[in-house]
Amino acid sequence: MKKLVEQMWKEYGDEVIELEPHFRRLIEELRTKTSLTYPNLPFAPDEKIGGTITLTDAKILYLLIRTIKPKVIFEVGTWIGTSAMIMAEAVKKNGFGKIFTCDFNNYYSLSYEYNEYITYL
Repeated sequence: MKKLVEQMWKEYGDEVIELEPHFRRLIEELRTKTSLTYPNLPFAPDEKIGGTITLTDAKILYLLIRTIKPKVIFEVGTWIGTSAMIMAEAVKKNGFGKIFTCDFNNYYSLSYEYNEYITYL
């Protein structure tokens, strides 16, 4: 596992460092939008929607998708779409790939700009 992380960081670390502010903004915007749309969902201490991946999780997920370069990704447990959004950013950068995502609850809150990469089932 350590070698994989080192390989990913060596190849895409600079890219992730450059994208970190973008990821932070995307995650915060999605959490805020979802908090306003679904005010009865659980909130985190920062008074925005809780239960979603962290910025650190997002960076690792992005590195994995950039390194492995999957053609198809199937995500179960979408919640509001944070991880799907980050995976779409990586798929877009890879130049190919499709994400299929589903959840028992329907709180998916991503904007239509991700429809090219994500199909919500």
